[in-house]
Amino acid sequence: MQDIFIYKSKGNQIEVQVQFDGDTAWLSQGQLSELFQQTKQN
Repeated sequence: MQDIFIYKSKGNQIEVQVQFDGDTAWLSQGQLSELFQQTKQN
């Protein structure tokens, strides 16, 4: 079963939809860079 959670930062500046498959969280490269406020190249 896959669960989807939404992460929102304080002030709702960042919102990332995270898909879980068991104990594993799946995020795209773009989602990770947005979450950590970095570019995809970092």
